[in-house]
Amino acid sequence: MQVSFQSPVAGLIGKLEYNGKFYIRKMHGKYILQRCPNRQNHIPTPHERTNQQQFIQQWKKRKNK
Repeated sequence: MQVSFQSPVAGLIGKLEYNGKFYIRKMHGKYILQRCPNRQNHIPTPHERTNQQQFIQQWKKRKNK
């Protein structure tokens, strides 16, 4: 769903509420309202797990500098 804002709000990105079911993002210059994915029962694939571990290692290196 495309979103249009009234002034004085120029734009918004992210969730409106912490536990909200929708978020707003900007794509190709237009603001779009989308439903948040439900990842409550998601089991990470081996590829996702390795990406998570690589991210953790990179974050630890930057944090310790």
